[in-house]
Amino acid sequence: MPMTWNGDTNAKLFLGVLSQLKNHKLKLDYKELSDYMGPEECSVRAVQQQIDKLKKQVEEQNGAADGDPATSSKPSTPSKRKSGKDDGTPGTPSKKTKGGQEKATA
Repeated sequence: MPMTWNGDTNAKLFLGVLSQLKNHKLKLDYKELSDYMGPEECSVRAVQQQIDKLKKQVEEQNGAADGDPATSSKPSTPSKRKSGKDDGTPGTPSKKTKGGQEKATA
């Protein structure tokens, strides 16, 4: 079946080129790329972020194509524990006496 060229396949091709360059220990000059894209409109950081975004896009496509849910879904972040007041467990209410010490009530 012939290749359909679109934004996704162009990104994949571009990342294949980057991968080959990485194997030869060549590093991208993000400053030069930023200047090429337009120094007034495009910062060095924007170029780095866009390349990272393209890499992630291709990884997700490869994971979805392989049927591997581990590479195609975002890992979940554990949530913070709630304080003891909101967790639904009954606590022992305390009452302060005149002397400043707590007295348990049931």
